[in-house]
This record gives sequence, C-alpha cells and structure tokens, in this order.
Amino acid sequence: MFRRTLPLLALALFTLFVARPVAAQTPAPTLTDLATALDAVATALDAGDSGGAVVQLAKASQVWPTVEGEVASSDPAAYSAFELDLGTAAAALRAAPADVAAAAAAVARMRATLDPFVQTTATYTAFDAAAILLREGLEALLVLVALLAFLRRSGHSDKRGWIWAGGAAGVFASMLAGFALQAVFSAASAGHNREIIEGATGILAAAMLFYVAYWLHSKARLGAWQAFIDERTGQALAGGSLLGLATLAFLAVFREGAETVVFYLGMAASISLSELLAGLALGTVALVVIAVLMLVFSVRLPLQIFFRVAGLLVYYLGFKFVGTGLHALQVAQVLPSTPAPVPDVLFLGLYPTWETLLPQVGLLLATVGGLLYLRARNQRTLATQSA
Repeated sequence: MFRRTLPLLALALFTLFVARPVAAQTPAPTLTDLATALDAVATALDAGDSGGAVVQLAKASQVWPTVEGEVASSDPAAYSAFELDLGTAAAALRAAPADVAAAAAAVARMRATLDPFVQTTATYTAFDAAAILLREGLEALLVLVALLAFLRRSGHSDKRGWIWAGGAAGVFASMLAGFALQAVFSAASAGHNREIIEGATGILAAAMLFYVAYWLHSKARLGAWQAFIDERTGQALAGGSLLGLATLAFLAVFREGAETVVFYLGMAASISLSELLAGLALGTVALVVIAVLMLVFSVRLPLQIFFRVAGLLVYYLGFKFVGTGLHALQVAQVLPSTPAPVPDVLFLGLYPTWETLLPQVGLLLATVGGLLYLRARNQRTLATQSA
C-alpha cells in the first residue's frame, strides 16, 4: 500500500515545499500594516503624546505609497479622501502648538476610509488552495490509474514499474520547477515589480485554467477518456519502448505539478498563511484518501461527474484569477481604473472597474459558447455511433 501511494504523498509534499518559500519571504507592507500604524497614531493622540503621534504618522506615510494603488483602483473617491486627510493630519501635528483635535479627527476619518479595504485584503481562501491541489492531483492520479488499467487489460502488468518510475520523475521535476520559479518570482517581486508580476502570473494561470477546463469537458464522456488513454498508451507499446510508458506518466505528473506551481504563485500574495496551509492540508488529506481508495481498494471514480465538476471548478478559479490578476496590474498602474456600477465580490474576483469586469464578462460568454459547442459535438458523435 505504501509503495502504491508514495507518488501521491510525494506530490503533496511537493506542494508544501512550494508554499514554504512563498510564505517565508519578507512580505511587502499591506493595508493591514497601514491600519496598524494609524491605530498607533490614534493611541498616541489619546494619550496626549503629539511627538509619538508624529513618529507613528511618519510610519503610516511610508507605508501608504506601497498600497495606495489598491485603494485607488477600487475606489478613487476613497483614495482622494485618504490623501487629503493624511495631509491634514500631518499639518495639524506640525502646528505650534499641535492641533491634537484636528489630527485625531483626520486619523479617525482615514481609519474609517481604510477599514473596508483592510477587511477584504485576503482575496483567496482555503477552499481555493485546496481546490487547486485536489484538482491537479486527481488529474495526475486518473492518468496513472488509467495507464495501469490499460497495461492490465493488455497483458502487460509486468511493466507497471515504468509507470511508477515516470510518475516519480514527474514529481521530482515539478519540485525543481517550483523552486526555480519561486526563486525568480522572489528576486523580481520587489516594490513596483511585485504587483506587475502578480498580475502577469494571475493572467497566465487563468489562461492555463481555461484551457484545462475546456480539455476536461472535452473528455467528459467515458468513451472519450478511454479512447484518449488507449491511444496514447497503445502508441507507446507499439513503439516497443518501455521508456515511452514512463514518459507518458512523467508528462502527466509534471504537467500537473508545473500548473500547480503557477497557480499557487498566482495566488500567493493574496492569501493569508493560515488559509494557505489549511487549504494544503485539506487538499492533501482528500487526495491521499482518494489515492488509497483507487490504488489499494480499486474504487472507481464516476469519471463523467468528476470531469464536469472539476471543469466547472476550474472555470470558477480561472474567472477569479482574471479579476485578481487585472486588479494587481491596476494597482501597479499598468492598467487604468474606470469605476463600474458593480459591487466588490472577492469570492469571485469581481472588482468595481470596467477594466476587470469586461474581460470577465467576455470570458464568461466564451465559456458558455465553448460548453454549448462541446455539447453539440457530443450529441453529433452519439448520433453517428447509434446510426
């Protein structure tokens, strides 16, 4: 049993290795840091310590330039009000004598302005983190199980070791890719570049997710999935090369591992450490349980339901990645921000700007069109087979 589930346990360990350097890197100042600094200013003013208030306000002023884009892209009016009150508070404290009442009123207004943004800083949840690991791990697992089943049906059960060797190599290569991408991401994500890289990574992750979702729906029929596996495995065996079998397993695992790296890097800056770890733990436990059921007890997943549910889940994550990725580019002032009459719905990655909303609407329409096309194609295939 341990030998059979070892590749899946290694895949789960790999995600923890990827998440560890993401969580350990020195984070840039956040809106929460700014709120903490403002609270310190208010505390000093309440105690009548105008000198301490000046020091704390200076700290808040240093944090503000690194986070102001996030406020400006979501609510230009709130951004302008905060800037005005920041200047008012500084001027009141510089007066001789210091106008403590005016400074306290300005700080209170700034804190009230900032509060809605602080409450919604963490965009991704443990559910999102778990969904990525579970979906990617399950797809790799399904490929490995299908390859093993094909070997058993074709009388080549003695070649199963090549499948496991290829899968293990895929996990190892995914670890190397994870460390390499994380090193590049950390080195380049300082200051202004941080938001640009986060936005670009989010858009790349969204594109990959929509491709994966389309592929999942195209294989939603059991016959299509079996034909896909039989064709690939048959080609490898026909070539007389056992290395071909290992390559199939390697590519299946490495593709999912590389995608997992990109997805986690895309959400790393917008998820709290506790949510990330909770999601990884939940996804790992679920993945290992399913692996044991399939590999040890030969339990079969209802493939049609799995592909459809997994496809819808991936569409949701892709929709969210598009919104958060474009929003990060707005924060970096790469994209403009035009207010739109929609609410903030961070669970969906929805922001009240036309620059984020219109691409999401376009993708939603394209998704519906793609699903209708696949449905019509499947109906034509079934009609042809029954004729």
